[in-house]
Amino acid sequence: MPQSLFLLIALATSYLVQSSLISFSMSMISFIKFSSDSWPGFTVQRYRDYVEMQIMSSINRIGKNFAYNTDWV
Repeated sequence: MPQSLFLLIALATSYLVQSSLISFSMSMISFIKFSSDSWPGFTVQRYRDYVEMQIMSSINRIGKNFAYNTDWV
């Protein structure tokens, strides 16, 4: 198995694990927020924006690491 293919599989796996952990923790936080109703000013749109920002920052970080660690770029 070529090293670049192994690296690509490892990066894809780490992205999937990281994004699933982010979405799980965000859903738990939203459940706590909605059930306690103690945080005013919280909207679903803000929650979605926050989750999207977290996932995009993860993708950017993984992409930069991949670009720096390979000679494809």
